[in-house]
Amino acid sequence: MYRKPLKVILPSLPKQPTINQKDSNSVIKQQSKQSQFPAKNKNPLQIQADTTKQQIQSNKPQNYQNSNKTYIQITQTNTQQLQFQQNVVDVANQQNKFIGNSQCIPKKQVRGESLQQSTFHYGDQKQKPQKQINYQKTESQNPNQYKYQIKKEEHDREKNKEEKSYQHSINKSSQKQQQNIQNHDQQLQQSSKEYPIALFLGNSGVGKTSLIKIIFKDSISNLKEFQLYPAKIDDFLIYNFVDTKGFDFESNINEREEQIKLYQSIFYEYPNKVGALFVVVNFERTDLMKKKLLSIYKFFRKFSSIISIIVTEMQLSDNQNKSEAELKKNFAYFKPQNIIFVRRDTRRDELIQKLNEKSLNKIQANYEFNVTDTIFEKEDEQEMKKIQNQLMSRFIK
Repeated sequence: MYRKPLKVILPSLPKQPTINQKDSNSVIKQQSKQSQFPAKNKNPLQIQADTTKQQIQSNKPQNYQNSNKTYIQITQTNTQQLQFQQNVVDVANQQNKFIGNSQCIPKKQVRGESLQQSTFHYGDQKQKPQKQINYQKTESQNPNQYKYQIKKEEHDREKNKEEKSYQHSINKSSQKQQQNIQNHDQQLQQSSKEYPIALFLGNSGVGKTSLIKIIFKDSISNLKEFQLYPAKIDDFLIYNFVDTKGFDFESNINEREEQIKLYQSIFYEYPNKVGALFVVVNFERTDLMKKKLLSIYKFFRKFSSIISIIVTEMQLSDNQNKSEAELKKNFAYFKPQNIIFVRRDTRRDELIQKLNEKSLNKIQANYEFNVTDTIFEKEDEQEMKKIQNQLMSRFIK
């Protein structure tokens, strides 16, 4: 029995449109132009979607109708991803704009925190933190002003160097001056026995020590009593100044004898060298000043020709000129060589000028400072022995 063979009907492929060679060349040129020069008005998202479509079309299966659904799904997912990325970029740009505008707003600095801005990440890009702008120095951003600042800094540095060098030179000169003064003082002290002597007498607290400090400009740190301190008065005269204890010959006999010995050490060790005696009183009631002067004058009456009176603390007087005139009248009884009035603000030159007017004189060759018949005269031991022997002989008989 004869059977007919079965026919297998295959699905027909879709007909592809026939394109001439000229048309195909024109289409390729248009596509290349579009790829090189995309449309200006198109959105970048649309451009990227078109490129994905072209990629997908190049990889289309032969059965285009069956793969139509998958193509639509792929394009939708790609467009969603691109839209999400574009939204992130827009948000980041808006934040950057806000940050750039907010730099003009002054920020409050919290203790322990800095004013540095945080970085923002979006996609694969990273924005560096912008430098903080100090608006107090915005004017220096001008190149001319910047050059001016550099010149000013260089000028300040040079000025500081000059000042340091000047101070260094001053210090050296001051050290040399101090050394010269010390050498000069040493020379004066070595030859101090040749110069005349001026003693400051007075009760305790009247200002004897302060007067000597004014003369030596506080250069003597440890001022001692009954010690010679030479000072140059002028080019031709040098005097030794001596500070003494508070004068008190009446309250205590033992203390009086000790003080007499101290005065004798000056009078006998440097014979005929005492050229001036300054009796010092502080300004107060006239009767109290007279009392102090009398307590000293009665022991130095023999030397009234070289005695001068110094009145300290004259700034306490309401009318200094009137007080000076009255005191000169009241002190005329003592017949002083000079009366000198001193204030607390009196300077060295002024004081030395007042002392040198009438009181500090050169000692002549025939000058004598004789302490015989005074309380400061030393007893002759030989004469005392003779007197004692005569007395003993009379009692024995």
